[in-house]
Amino acid sequence: MSWPVARVVPPAPRCPNHSCLLAGGRGGRARAPSDGGRGPPPAFPGQGADFWVRQQAFGVRSLLAEDVALPKAIVFEVDGTLVDTNVLRARAWQEALARYGRQVRLPRVLAQMARNGDQFLSVFLPEDEYERYAEELASFHRALFHEQYLSRVRPFAGATELLKHLRDEGWKIALASTADPDELEHYIELLGAEELIDASTTDAEVDHTRLSEEIPAEAIRLLGLDGTDETLTISGLPYDVEGSVRLGMRSIGLVCGGFTDEDLRSAGALAVFGTPMDLLTRYSESPLALEN
Repeated sequence: MSWPVARVVPPAPRCPNHSCLLAGGRGGRARAPSDGGRGPPPAFPGQGADFWVRQQAFGVRSLLAEDVALPKAIVFEVDGTLVDTNVLRARAWQEALARYGRQVRLPRVLAQMARNGDQFLSVFLPEDEYERYAEELASFHRALFHEQYLSRVRPFAGATELLKHLRDEGWKIALASTADPDELEHYIELLGAEELIDASTTDAEVDHTRLSEEIPAEAIRLLGLDGTDETLTISGLPYDVEGSVRLGMRSIGLVCGGFTDEDLRSAGALAVFGTPMDLLTRYSESPLALEN
C-alpha cells in the first residue's frame, strides 16, 4: 500500500475565541497572533513560493521577527494515531446500537466518529430515546469495548520509534485521548512510552462539552505552556484535527486511523502522512523538521 505524499498547506483561520479554554480557570493565558492579521511578507531574493508556503504553515511571517512563537511541544491524539483503535471502537458502537434496536453499518459509524468523535449518538437516536438511553448505551459500549476489543488493540508501526525520535529532537510530548484513564494507561504500556512522554490526559479530566478542544487544551496546561502557538497536534481523526484548528493549533494528520488524506486536509491538517513509521521515515520533509 502506498501512503499519500505529504503536502504542506496553510492552516485554516484561527478561531478568535480559542482563548476561552486556555485562560482563567484552566491555568493558561491566550496568546494573540503575532502578525496582527497581516499577510505574508514579500519573498527575499532566492526564496520562492514553496519557501513561504512552508513558513506560513507554521505562522512564521518574517525571518526577522523576534516575537514569533515556534512550537515547543506535540500533543498526540492517541486513538487511531499511535494505536489502532478506530475501527475496533466503531464495531463496539455498532454492536451497542444494535442492542438498542438500531442497525447501523460500520462505515456510517466511522463517518460520524470522523465528524463528532464519540459524541455522535444523537445522529442515530430520536431525541426522546437519546435523552432516555444515551448514558446507558454509552456505558454498555464502554464495557463491551473493554471486554471484547481492548485486548485486540495494537500500536501502529513505528509509533514508539517516532516518540523516541521526537524526544531525542527535544520536543515535549503529551498524549491525549477520549478513552477512559485505564485504557490510556494500557496504551502507554503497549507503546512502552512511560519514559517518553511529559503529560497525558483523557476526557475524565475535562468538562465534556467540547472534547476535541478541551482535551488538547488540558494537555497544553499540563505541559506548562502559555498558549497554542507553542504546540502542534498529530491526529488520525478529522474530529480531533478540527478541534485543534479551532484552538489555533497546527495539526498533522495520519491516514492510518482509517480516514483519507482529503478527510484530514478538509478538517484543517497542514500535512498528511501514512503511519507513524511513514512520518518518522520522512521526518526531514515534514513540518516537524522545519522547527529544528
